[in-house]
Amino acid sequence: MRALLFFAILLVAGLLTSCQIQPDSNKTRNETDLKRIEKTRTEIAQTARNMNSKCPIENTLGFVVTSVSFNDSLWCFNFTMDESLIHIDSLVNKQDIVEDMVINWCSDAIKNDSLIKELVYARIYFQYDMMGSNSHKHLVTTISPERISNAYFSNEDNCEKIKKKIASSLAFTNAGCPYQLDEVTIMTGCRFDGVNVVYDYTIKETQGIDFSDRTYRGMLAEASRELIVEQFSSNSLKFNEEIHEMFDMCIAIDANLIYNYKGSKTSELVQIVFTPKDMVKLSNLYTK
Repeated sequence: MRALLFFAILLVAGLLTSCQIQPDSNKTRNETDLKRIEKTRTEIAQTARNMNSKCPIENTLGFVVTSVSFNDSLWCFNFTMDESLIHIDSLVNKQDIVEDMVINWCSDAIKNDSLIKELVYARIYFQYDMMGSNSHKHLVTTISPERISNAYFSNEDNCEKIKKKIASSLAFTNAGCPYQLDEVTIMTGCRFDGVNVVYDYTIKETQGIDFSDRTYRGMLAEASRELIVEQFSSNSLKFNEEIHEMFDMCIAIDANLIYNYKGSKTSELVQIVFTPKDMVKLSNLYTK
């Protein structure tokens, strides 16, 4: 899973929740409309300046927030995306995937009911401008405050919200597949059926890699499982944040996490399964 915008959105959330914008309930709407909107925009403009002063901000997922600005009613986040992870061209015709993910994560990250309402009242839009690190191409996504509000105040239970978040994240990952992880490993896709989160890989069968050999398949399964556990337990590895996040979501909805490795010639399958019980055990063993 590629956590596009997670870092930027969480950064937004951390500073947004400090914006304690409260409407003046002692006056009529007509008297306070302009002042209320102006106050909200002033608060957001100051938050944007504070955020921009901390740029560039780099995270472990290949994204660098390069600047943050606010202009009248548009809150803009500019960042570069590491195209060794996913090329920006793969997202150009999949704007809906990017928008869904931004909305889901934004609504989840901003834990402030009054702020969400004020963003809608003041008509403040979110704009994310992604630039590919190699191509320097841009992909701009603009989200209305109403769409974030609708997701945030949805009547769906928490389980359904998490399922949507998983589906959205996997859809984004699929946009970048097939993805060459190393000389012999290609990530071909991922999917979610409501019960299982599945990541599919193809392993190039070269000298020393023989999926028809049962012993080799057993060794690969053991080594792969140990690597995933190591990634979960180590704070230094690149996708540690993603693994923790996916484990937490799978536990919350009682879903299995499955990694499938298929040989390029024999099509034999090596499958590593983490049940919710397995993931709870790992979560108890290792502190985030």
